[in-house]
Amino acid sequence: MFPISRVLLAAVLLVQTKVLLARPSARRSTPTEPDPSFAVTVTLGNKQYVNKGLVAFGLIPSNFTESTGDTLGGFGSAIALKRDSFTKNADGTFKGTIVAQPDRGFNIDGTIDYQARQHQIDFVLSPYYGDENLSFEDALETLKLTYRNTLLYTERESRKTTGLDALAVRPAEPLSRLLAIENPPVPIAPSNGHLAVDAEGLVLNADGTFWVSDEYGPYIYLMSPEGQLIETVQPPKAILPLVNGKLNFTSETDPTTGRAGNQGFEGLTVDASGKTLYALLQSATIQDGGSDQSTSRFTRLLAYDIADALLVRPRLIGEWVVPLPVSKKDNTRAASEVHLVGDGIFLVLARDGDGHGGDDAKSSYKQADLIDIKNATDIHGTQFDDPAHPIAINGTLDGSITPATYLSFVNLIDDTQLARFGVHNGKPVDQTLIDAKWESLALAPCFDAEFPDDFFLFTAADNDFISTHGVSLGKPFNAGLDVDNQFMVFRASDARVWQVGPSHVDIYFQQPDERLDLPVPEVGEVSSTRIEDLYFHTTGGDIGSLANSTYHAVYHPLYEIEDFMQEMASAYPNLVELVNLGHSSEGREMLAMRISKDDSELRKSSRLSTVKKAGFVLTGAQHAREWIATSTALYLAHALVADAAEEFSLSTWLNYFVSSFSGDFYVIPVPNPDGYVYTWESDRLWYKNRQNIGAGEACVGIDMNRSELGQCTARPERHRLNGLVSQGYKWKAKSKLPSFSDGTGQPYEAAGADPCSPWYPGHRPFEAHEVNNIANFITTLPSLKAFVDLRSYGQMLSTPFSYSCKKVPKDAEDQLEAALGAANAIKQVHGTEFTTGSLCQQLYKASGNVVDYMYAKAGIKFAYSVHLRDTGTVSVSVRIHLSHVVSWLLTPHRDAQYGFLLPAQWIRPVGEETASMIRFLAGFITGKGRGKGRGKGGGKKGVYDDPCEGIPGTNLLIRSASIV
Repeated sequence: MFPISRVLLAAVLLVQTKVLLARPSARRSTPTEPDPSFAVTVTLGNKQYVNKGLVAFGLIPSNFTESTGDTLGGFGSAIALKRDSFTKNADGTFKGTIVAQPDRGFNIDGTIDYQARQHQIDFVLSPYYGDENLSFEDALETLKLTYRNTLLYTERESRKTTGLDALAVRPAEPLSRLLAIENPPVPIAPSNGHLAVDAEGLVLNADGTFWVSDEYGPYIYLMSPEGQLIETVQPPKAILPLVNGKLNFTSETDPTTGRAGNQGFEGLTVDASGKTLYALLQSATIQDGGSDQSTSRFTRLLAYDIADALLVRPRLIGEWVVPLPVSKKDNTRAASEVHLVGDGIFLVLARDGDGHGGDDAKSSYKQADLIDIKNATDIHGTQFDDPAHPIAINGTLDGSITPATYLSFVNLIDDTQLARFGVHNGKPVDQTLIDAKWESLALAPCFDAEFPDDFFLFTAADNDFISTHGVSLGKPFNAGLDVDNQFMVFRASDARVWQVGPSHVDIYFQQPDERLDLPVPEVGEVSSTRIEDLYFHTTGGDIGSLANSTYHAVYHPLYEIEDFMQEMASAYPNLVELVNLGHSSEGREMLAMRISKDDSELRKSSRLSTVKKAGFVLTGAQHAREWIATSTALYLAHALVADAAEEFSLSTWLNYFVSSFSGDFYVIPVPNPDGYVYTWESDRLWYKNRQNIGAGEACVGIDMNRSELGQCTARPERHRLNGLVSQGYKWKAKSKLPSFSDGTGQPYEAAGADPCSPWYPGHRPFEAHEVNNIANFITTLPSLKAFVDLRSYGQMLSTPFSYSCKKVPKDAEDQLEAALGAANAIKQVHGTEFTTGSLCQQLYKASGNVVDYMYAKAGIKFAYSVHLRDTGTVSVSVRIHLSHVVSWLLTPHRDAQYGFLLPAQWIRPVGEETASMIRFLAGFITGKGRGKGRGKGGGKKGVYDDPCEGIPGTNLLIRSASIV
């Protein structure tokens, strides 16, 4: 076993030079890495995982026989790499030995007396990294397999194990005469009394012993190097198959409670220390919904302490709920294997049963996905270990349980990847059809100095012994079809590299005084430099062209964003001016870009407020984790200065806005710089700013979007406190959020006034330094026409108010008309649908929201909160609530996407459709586009004296984004 775990290091430092960084993205495929275009990147926690594609394919024919004379088959049930066998050859190939374990033999017509066993299979791996499609025959050269030998399993007194159905129970017995440890009751076949084993999981220990998980028990067995049973581990009562309270191990029918028939411990893995063993149930227990595929997705992952397994009974030390993926018909994709890859991170192989040897030739799901249990509820030792207390009822998880995070990763049936190796998915049914039952995972290092965190992912299929020339228990059989034992090898990475883009590489380092060797190919030398000397890079993404810029292909740390803003000001000195809004709570500068036409008189002025101009304000992520909001703000700033001939340029609309109102655009990409930096260096899902608060300043952070003065009174007036906007509207430190559920039945309570709450709004309005700075800046800008607060996620375009669902602004008709048109403009670009309505109706009722403040206090008529892609990780009915209250709830849904962890490849599409939205709003306000010039109104200089005197009881929530 190869441990892939890494330690999250202290800081992320960006290493960027023209020489070093232009090379990786531009190089062609080499013998050391697959074509970069194959890569699929996902983010989980503070790490990125990269699937670099299929690199090898091989098989053992269906009619091959092993040393016992039986057909060699079914061994895809579990594989492991023999310890210390995997090495790299001088020619760049690899060799090693796979230990493969079949299940219970050829049992198409019923179970048989098949002795459990394992096989050793030598291999030579010659990874193929090209993008041309190989012939099937050439593909088989990439993974050559050679059968070596077979080890048969026995139990006590050297009795053979059997694959016959476990229709009887052997009572508990002492483990040995020397140890006061009792073996639990075990499943046996009544015909011979032998231990019935349907072997699935396999873990090899350093001392030669090994662990086997089975489906009958479902039990876990410790075996000697010679294959003899040493010890038996029994799971909690909730998992044991019980019929009317008594053990019944048969796999032919479901029990009353416990594991479903033939759905036992399908997966088994161990941590890098070899002291913690993990077992994964194939699907839900009967009481948890396991009797029906439509309700069986909530399965269980168990952890056992095996540090002294030969002396002390392995002890259950952890148990978590894993939400398996579901099909379009809501049927569960059951788990076939689990493999630990890092601290709390596992690969889970989930699949359908289609493909070669299955019911249908066309498979729709076979994936090695990622799960994270770090934020999941540990239920071991609780009431849920009793079958009387199910974790789920009718497919709905108990509200007190937070399940593991589940994230799609390696697609085993990607058509492009299969075609590269002469294999296909779907008809015709022939030797090149992908097998149906992929049930195993094993990892090995790539030994690549350039990519030290890359690893090979081996997987093998269980062919169910299907052969037209098979042999079982010495007798020939004809299953009517030949299904070979197929193997695939993928290359992947859980690199310390946080992000790899066309123009940069981010690398984790322990200490800034470490040195880095930078190859300089042009002169054939290696330059050694201190890491801290490279912290600030000298070049940024190309800002000459919006369409061709590499900058909008990746997310960027704060200092790179600031450099981009500086480069914008340098490249477009007549259009872009940087404005310092003040300093954050940790002392960082807060920068904005003022974008307008050339105005020499304005440039001479030292104070923006002395020039009577209108304005359009765009803000990025107030909540630090919402990276897509910041990236979109940067894209929009770039679009405002881009050549008018480019498709998504906004320069024409900038001109319209200037000519109509002598107006400016103001872009504040990072309103929460401290929090944003923290998401890069410590906690990717951090929410608030980083201000020390509470008694003794023991707590950290204020929810900036709840720190405004956003709630109306009868006659709002401005007030000042130390030159900054202060109280004047109703504001609540203890704002009651509605009680709602995450789909599991668990309600989430309001943040209240606890300073350590994840959603603490502050003790008083504008307590957050950053909010103070922004509000002070906004109120110096005259005649603001529009304000757009970019957020994520939810695909919503929301108007005021947030503080009340009963009151509607008097400008609501114009606001909503513009919102509908803007949503339609978004849809025209990539088909993305946005809902429209007030914040209170679309999200939840909350005081202190920035949009309420901008409309009611700053007098901006067209003030919107725009939640960008995607629709998140829960069903549409509750997605909005959860997106802002439960940051760690990332359970996939069939309509789900990525939530706050939107992949970088979506930055540009989101920027494009948001630019279309801004184009519509600018046109609507100026009357130059499809809009009608509704620029008047608002809280300060509008057609109404008081925009907060709303229309009570009016419901303007509109779920359609179409316009006629």
